[in-house]
Amino acid sequence: MASVSPIDRRVATTILRRLHGDLPVAAPEARALAAQLDAKFLESLDRNALVRAAGLLEALVDLLRPRSGAWREIERVYLLLKSPEKAESFVTRFIATRPALEGLIEENGLGILAREIQAAAKPAILLVPTRQTAPPTLPFSRLGGLPQLPESLEWPTHEDRALTFLAQIQLSELGGLLEAFPECPRHGRLYFFCDVENYPSGWDRKEAGRWRVLFTADETEPVTEAPAPPELTAYELLHPVSVFAHRTMTIPATRSIELSRLPALEGDTWDRYLALRNDLSAGGPQHQLFGHPAAIQGCMQRTAQFASKGLKLPKGVHSWYEHPRAAKLMPGAHDWLLLLQVDSDSNVNGYCWGDAGTLYFWIQRDDLIHRRFGNAWCFMQCG
Repeated sequence: MASVSPIDRRVATTILRRLHGDLPVAAPEARALAAQLDAKFLESLDRNALVRAAGLLEALVDLLRPRSGAWREIERVYLLLKSPEKAESFVTRFIATRPALEGLIEENGLGILAREIQAAAKPAILLVPTRQTAPPTLPFSRLGGLPQLPESLEWPTHEDRALTFLAQIQLSELGGLLEAFPECPRHGRLYFFCDVENYPSGWDRKEAGRWRVLFTADETEPVTEAPAPPELTAYELLHPVSVFAHRTMTIPATRSIELSRLPALEGDTWDRYLALRNDLSAGGPQHQLFGHPAAIQGCMQRTAQFASKGLKLPKGVHSWYEHPRAAKLMPGAHDWLLLLQVDSDSNVNGYCWGDAGTLYFWIQRDDLIHRRFGNAWCFMQCG
């Protein structure tokens, strides 16, 4: 590791002082971030990484005005860091300073609903893209690229055409993050595929072949990178991107079945709730495992509960609550869990799912416990 000169260190120290002294009072999170980047941390950086760190820290001074959107801008800056061996150190320290849900509830003037919101909140595992690089240098868990499959699994197809590979996750790499999700196995490999030529709406059981979730429990089984199916076009082969997984908190999406558990949100209170959801979001593309979805349209749990059983809304009926079997089936909608959410992301796919949309994979709690990932249900929603 190259040594860091006293001049370089003084430059970095000056920038840290600017963060402490010059940032507006409205950005206490930035002060906490600066406090994490102390002298001991700087000593662990080589010269090139320190120069980049100095540039990033300098940029924060301008990006943090005004307060609105500050966290999203900080995250974008940190994701610009291209030093692979240092990227996770930066992201870890950034995330450690994010305000807790309790503090954000108060900041958004929702203290009177704090107990209800916290009861409805769910933990999630956010997958932050960190870098694009040659697949052999990436961890197993990633978005895009080509799947690393064992002999026991084949690249899934629909109507004799390969599905697009979206992501692979090695559960043991998530470690303690899975403690909040007792239904999920602690070991094994998950693979997610979807037809991005004919997106699944999630409203018709006939679409079920347009996605696939594969699972193998044995993480020691050798894997090889599958060759790209010749029928897939360039935009159906996504860029390989490593991800940094960390715990976050999510609250019910608009029009979701969980939102009905909160008191009526109207007028200014509703606006404040939306602002809270915005503050909790990671900013930019939001890829995640579990938690509440960043839904764009309506409730997916209710639709999955009915559509997965081959049911449709009768003519003239516009709500699942009015379906003839609603009384029997509706309670089961709460058993559907978000398994994976893959957002539109120029780092991964270079374009958008539909009109800046998102792909969502859902699974029933009992299927997750018993590893029946073949029963997962998929939606694409866009604006």
